[in-house]
Amino acid sequence: MQSTSTVMSPVESLMVEKKEKLVPGVFVRSQKITPIKPNMVLKVTKFMDELIILPRPVMPTSQVCAKFEHLQSSILTLLDLKKVADKLEHELKVKRLQKAKESGAAGADNGEGTSLTGPGSAAGAAGTTTPTAVRVRAIYTSVHV
Repeated sequence: MQSTSTVMSPVESLMVEKKEKLVPGVFVRSQKITPIKPNMVLKVTKFMDELIILPRPVMPTSQVCAKFEHLQSSILTLLDLKKVADKLEHELKVKRLQKAKESGAAGADNGEGTSLTGPGSAAGAAGTTTPTAVRVRAIYTSVHV
């Protein structure tokens, strides 16, 4: 009986590992960078401008393109986390206002008044760091360190 196993050359094994769609003809490596969703392009571009990074790599080697895609995905993750944090902070402000109104209604029955600009209100919390913001920063630093 004869074995049907095949031995691959190093070139063939690299081609199997890569699993990249080969395009006929000449191409620029920066064209292979994964595009960003159209609704996020402006936000990512603005973020990269703040970091003084060009929208496309100047010298798109395979390593540079891989790092650039990693940077873009990290920025997208950061923007998603920021969106979630903003949503949670907004919900927290709404809950604090509701609580202030309820305690204000109960305090009005007792002849007491409450201020909406106190430390427990949304107006007082606007300048403080919320636990959500601290958690987002902790997640961001753990991902990017």
